[in-house]
Amino acid sequence: MYRNVARGADVLFVPQGPGFETMFLLRTPDALKKLKYSVRAEGAAGGIGVSAAGELEIRSSGRPLLALSRPVAIDARGRHAAGRFTIERDALTMDLPEAGLEYPILIDPAWAALANMTSAREAQTGTMLPNGKVLIAGGRSAAAAFLSTAELYDPKSGTFTATGSMNSARAFHSAVLLPSGKVLIVGGQSAAATFLSTAELYDPVAATFSSTGSMSVARSSCTLTLLDTGQVLVVGGSSATAAYLSTAELYDPTAATFATTGSMSAARGDHVAVLLSSGTVLVAGGYNGTSFLSTAEVYNPATATFSTTGSMSVARGGQTASLLPTGNVLVAGGFSGAFQSTADLYNPGAGTFSPTGAMASARAYQAATVLPNGNVLIAGGQSAPAAFQATAEIYNPADGSWSPTGTMGARRAGHAASILPDGRVLVVGGSADTGGNLKTA
Repeated sequence: MYRNVARGADVLFVPQGPGFETMFLLRTPDALKKLKYSVRAEGAAGGIGVSAAGELEIRSSGRPLLALSRPVAIDARGRHAAGRFTIERDALTMDLPEAGLEYPILIDPAWAALANMTSAREAQTGTMLPNGKVLIAGGRSAAAAFLSTAELYDPKSGTFTATGSMNSARAFHSAVLLPSGKVLIVGGQSAAATFLSTAELYDPVAATFSSTGSMSVARSSCTLTLLDTGQVLVVGGSSATAAYLSTAELYDPTAATFATTGSMSAARGDHVAVLLSSGTVLVAGGYNGTSFLSTAEVYNPATATFSTTGSMSVARGGQTASLLPTGNVLVAGGFSGAFQSTADLYNPGAGTFSPTGAMASARAYQAATVLPNGNVLIAGGQSAPAAFQATAEIYNPADGSWSPTGTMGARRAGHAASILPDGRVLVVGGSADTGGNLKTA
């Protein structure tokens, strides 16, 4: 930390991956409100500019090589506000937001290398491994081909590298990290009308996939939840183009087998499932083939049964669900014939949902990540039939409010997000509203 580098302001250099992140701490209201830099990109093909997402980019031959996200201010109460960049010739001005915020204010304009995956992917999975790397598996490519390939993201080097391939190409599958450190990959589709009942295990030590037991039925867009017993609950999904399931199964990692368990009262796919603090599992919303659902159920591993619980304020599918430090569950966004900006909180003790603050933007098929401070980051998603979001918002459970944060470099939906050991959030792939799928991260 360098103190008093400017009026009322300190500069912090924080190790992040292969480099450092610069932060500014504004201690008092009389601190500086603008930062001005002289920026030069070497070479005739280089240049600097501000992207449509509001990020500063250093470019070579028209391709962004390095990006500086919009400055985000975080105040003493955890509220967020976004600033902006302006460029005039080689002079860069960073306007720091502070109106309505409480001092001290931390300004975080994070530099990020724009590494690409080895393949464009949407409807893939992203799973954090015990070694700190992230496994990205399957999905559909830019040509809408279903993929069997997988790759690893290394936060230390900021790069993606290929790893072993799955035995089957699959997208719209599900993945969960097992206590053994292996990753269970279940179901999905290997073609538009080919649904899978098979499952595979990824071994990070051997960097290979191997087949494990198969489910009793094929499932796409199902949910996987690791139970306190070490078993994995598989719920719902679709088994054909218009056939949705109410059934559920349990995977036993020791026996490497699936066995049926109690069924839900309603068939559903594109739903959410969250392990509650009690060890039970909340399953909410989704689509049953004819309508979107507001209903929810709770699975009890002790009795192997589902029971109905309170309903959400609106029907929704393609939403996100996040377990908060309070034990409540935040359910946000989704689609019900219209794209939703609304959000609900589920209280497990009361068995009820209640509305909470609404997002600034409607979105479905977004990504949600619980941050180390207990807030929830919502990034991207679809807001209209041909409009995807690059924006992101943060939910503060303390007051039920949403605030804008840094904008992604690309509009995307159906992407994957993983929180890294250093607290950063990796967002990869997804589909683009301009057509095709993304290999960017």
